Amino acid sequence: MKIRNHILPALLIGVLAQTARGAPAQDAAPNTDSKAAVPAAKATDTGLKSGMPSETVIKIMGQPAEVKPMKTQEGKAEIWVYRRQVADRVDYVVISTPIISTVPDGRGSTRTVVTGERTDNQEQHHITTDVIEVLMFNDHYVTQKITRTESTRII
Repeated sequence: MKIRNHILPALLIGVLAQTARGAPAQDAAPNTDSKAAVPAAKATDTGLKSGMPSETVIKIMGQPAEVKPMKTQEGKAEIWVYRRQVADRVDYVVISTPIISTVPDGRGSTRTVVTGERTDNQEQHHITTDVIEVLMFNDHYVTQKITRTESTRII
């Protein structure tokens, strides 16, 4: 009986952790934090191979949006940063704002009441962006890291 009390909670925690790890990003609740990272697609999607010269990387990926030099004693190292928007899902939302007025209450004073509402139709954009950081050493490709970010913007 005592073992059962310890195994069942541990088993549930393991199942929940496995489910959370394996859930695709689009099933998650909308995230309004533009810096929240979710797992990216396969890291080999760029087609880059170890040892490729910088000219070939530029032909495949284009010019980087940003280059971050790194200090090393062994040679020239840089992080090339690329940003790719991979999705923009639009939801149309109605935002309701109450119209508040001040009216006399019949006893010589006034009170605030809601006399109507104003509605606005707006677009809510859910933007998914891949940030690809490519490590270049002595003008040759070494490795990459892909981070997927999601942001929400109302227009």
